[in-house]
Amino acid sequence: MTSIFVEAVESCREIGIVLSNYSSSSFDESPSGEIIMKRSQLIGDQYVNYPAFIRELKRIGYDGFISSEECSPVLEDHEYQGIDTVDRHVKAALKYMKKLIADGVEPKIVRR
Repeated sequence: MTSIFVEAVESCREIGIVLSNYSSSSFDESPSGEIIMKRSQLIGDQYVNYPAFIRELKRIGYDGFISSEECSPVLEDHEYQGIDTVDRHVKAALKYMKKLIADGVEPKIVRR
């Protein structure tokens, strides 16, 4: 278990936080429906450990909202993208998170 998640979630429990957030920009979906997870540049070009994050939220009994965000401008291959790309990312992230939360196990993904 990653200590950063434990520490962050414990802080949430202590202050009674009612909203948690993640970035949908890490997700995409292939034409065949596979969920694609991209590395996050914000944490040193690594994959976010979402299973650990969700596990810790469940451990403390968190039952608040979980929201996603995608910061602007959205770039892919160094080119600006439109709302259709944001929509694709959000749908892929939602598909991933719903399965992770319901099953407690990370869904099959393609890492890029």
